[in-house]
Amino acid sequence: MVAQGTAAELALSGTSATGRCLAAPLRHSRSRRRSINGETPAIEISGATLHNLRKVDARIPLGRLTVVTGVSGSGKSSLARDVLLRNLKRLLARPHRSDRTRKPETILDGCDAIAGWQNVSRVLEVDQTPIGKTPRSCPATYIGFWDSIRRLYADTTEARMRGFTASRFLLQYGRRPLRGLRGTGNASASR
Repeated sequence: MVAQGTAAELALSGTSATGRCLAAPLRHSRSRRRSINGETPAIEISGATLHNLRKVDARIPLGRLTVVTGVSGSGKSSLARDVLLRNLKRLLARPHRSDRTRKPETILDGCDAIAGWQNVSRVLEVDQTPIGKTPRSCPATYIGFWDSIRRLYADTTEARMRGFTASRFLLQYGRRPLRGLRGTGNASASR
């Protein structure tokens, strides 16, 4: 462990890479950061108590890439999938748009209340479950998600200095396909 404490305390740690990033966040060269404040549309979950969650309140901004992080067993999946996703699906399944302006009579699972759900028209879950026969056949691959990520990596200063293109960040980069593996892995030999 290099440092511990609150985010503010960690930002003061000169020996922690995380602390340095908290103190002086990296700036993306192409666009300015879109701020998030109390006026930013959001979904607010109150009193989440499913599984390991103990009266958790969360505010999830809409129109932004939002990430739920935490240590193993802290309730990330419970909050994101079992509380938020499951309840949004139920609330959005109401038959008439006019029903969405009234207080929901739908009984919520795992939380006391969800506010701001009326700003959402649909909810989709994309996970890493393989669609086909190979592990690379997940929804993210089919919609081109990994292509976008590879382009972002290739656009970093260090990648450009080294002459890397997006193809440099392919999972199988630099490895020749081996007969019998059918592109599903790597073989190694030890002496």
